[in-house]
Amino acid sequence: MTYKQPLSIFFVYHPSDYNNHDSLKESINFCYKALQRDEKKPFSRFINIPVFYNTSLDKNIPIKINSQSTKTIVFLLISKYIIANDNWKKYYQELCQNSALKTIPVAIDETAINFDACSKYNFIRADKFDKSFYKDEFLLNITHEIYKWFCNETVHEIGNEQSINVFLSHTKEDELGEKIATQIKEFIDRTQIKRFFDTTDIGINFKFEDEIQKHLQNSTLLAIHSDPYSSRYWCQKEILCAKEMDRPIVALDCLTEYEDRRFPHASNIAAIHLDTTNSNEIEEKILYKIVEYLLLETLRYCYSKKLLEAYQEAKLIPPGAVLLSRPPEFIDINKVIECVDNTYKRKSEKIIYPEPIIYEPELEYFKKFGITACTPVNCNITELEGMNIGLSISNPEDNVLKSLGQFSEHLIHLSQDFARYLLATKAKLIYGGDLRKGGFTEFIFNEALILQSRLNDDIQRIENYIAYPIYNAKDDELVEWKAKYNKIALMHSVPPADDIAISVDENEFIGFNTTHNKYIWSRSLTNMRNIMIDNCDVRICAGGRSSNYKGVMPGILEEILIAIEKNKPIFLLGGFGGITSDICKLIKNNETPEHLTLNWQKKNNIGYEDLLEYYKERDVSTYNYDSLKEQLSYEKLNNGLEKEENERLFVTPYIEEAIYLIMKGLKQIRGSKDNK
Repeated sequence: MTYKQPLSIFFVYHPSDYNNHDSLKESINFCYKALQRDEKKPFSRFINIPVFYNTSLDKNIPIKINSQSTKTIVFLLISKYIIANDNWKKYYQELCQNSALKTIPVAIDETAINFDACSKYNFIRADKFDKSFYKDEFLLNITHEIYKWFCNETVHEIGNEQSINVFLSHTKEDELGEKIATQIKEFIDRTQIKRFFDTTDIGINFKFEDEIQKHLQNSTLLAIHSDPYSSRYWCQKEILCAKEMDRPIVALDCLTEYEDRRFPHASNIAAIHLDTTNSNEIEEKILYKIVEYLLLETLRYCYSKKLLEAYQEAKLIPPGAVLLSRPPEFIDINKVIECVDNTYKRKSEKIIYPEPIIYEPELEYFKKFGITACTPVNCNITELEGMNIGLSISNPEDNVLKSLGQFSEHLIHLSQDFARYLLATKAKLIYGGDLRKGGFTEFIFNEALILQSRLNDDIQRIENYIAYPIYNAKDDELVEWKAKYNKIALMHSVPPADDIAISVDENEFIGFNTTHNKYIWSRSLTNMRNIMIDNCDVRICAGGRSSNYKGVMPGILEEILIAIEKNKPIFLLGGFGGITSDICKLIKNNETPEHLTLNWQKKNNIGYEDLLEYYKERDVSTYNYDSLKEQLSYEKLNNGLEKEENERLFVTPYIEEAIYLIMKGLKQIRGSKDNK
């Protein structure tokens, strides 16, 4: 059974709307950050739903959306630019008619309701949003629709019955808690969200406990945590019921003084702080934030569960493991241990919970019962120990990413996830990257620091190679990097090749500004790549620029050709664009994309022809573009995957699927090595 992505989200919009509507541009980026993750906060828990943008750069229609996930939700942003353009209108109509997609219309302006294909359906009326809270209303509506069509598994004839339910848990014996609950109730009542408020929603002559359990079954609980909250019986009961029913919970922390004992089961949950020191009235912007957080935590909870189920179905995690949507705690022991004839027995030996990994002391309690709690990353942690895995990930040109519906963040997330998975298997990561602030190297190193801390492992599992003259560019910065990442990475400063070294000062930086200097740069990069790849067992490649590079050819292309010469297995992720995508197309179709031709390279790289002539004059050979068809093939990938699996890796935009396929190939390679 292969892995299939449970959900993907697409925003489809005309470029004129994005460029001319600042609130819309901000809202789209706001949604991406909320539904994916903030790459600058790697310690935090995140949703990580794949999100893509289908638009164009030149007002032509975007590429076709092919549904490759179990559920695909497409938000069609409709405006005058769509209504007045026959090509765009036809493109939108075809999306609406595609039964594999769930399309949801979003009115950007009042002309949108004239779009015939959606005229029978209610729109998200973004044209009616409060301008002061445009991005907040946009996110609330988007997340609510995702909940209805992905999380809510019960089909209802009435649309409102699919809405999320919020259970407002508060104590009526506290004026502040009651007042806050009432304000949130009144705010929710202005939306399509449903809520349970026991003051008005428990029927006369019905039992509190029965009504609470019935309403909690399909609800997200908001615990309004005022000073007396933890000491009240029904508040404790509501928290316990929600935990036992495996429901999402968010704590609204609004303590004014203190509480002498926090109810233990009211922990291990998401929380948001409410400052009540100046006023008991909640500002409108804070009400939006509270409800946004509720929706996002509900989505995270739901998506985590479905993602773990997909992993389990694909046998990426043990079939008998208990799946949790939050890290394990004491109350979860009932899920793995049962009492039979006065004897306690384990129903399972493993608990799997979502990333990121929690610290070892939290898991000690479970170990006493012979239970291992882990994430998908570390449930098979020792399988690749001793393997040196080279990682080549870099951004292609911006227009290439945008044509795929991606931003640079997609590749950052890819690099972070690969670092997390590969390092957790105790493999060594070989990387050739510069040390720019906010570059891929920094994100990979930070991921390694976090994982090392979580796993309590002090072994250096990254080797980073830096070529001459790059390592001389900012000496102080290099020293800072070496000091900061000394615990997790070895830094290799690779000098120029021997015949170059005699004519340069290895301790000086030279600019990339003359043909002679470009020659030294490119020869030095080739030398570094040869040494780095010698120390690799495997190469993984994604993205990569087709032009404006510093070597004798696009960097990832040169690394792939060197790896083939050295008979190293290679994995190619073409779904993230760039030169890697072109190489995948050449292998699959046996046709050479224009980016892989010498003529295109000469036309699109200033001074490139002069550089090649400089090589020729010195009788230094370079790779021949005309022979790429012979040099690149399925057989030469040699990566343990079948042809069909490689073809899937060539196109998938889903990080989880790419990781699944590569881990499968790595296990095959490791098995072949062990059997020799």
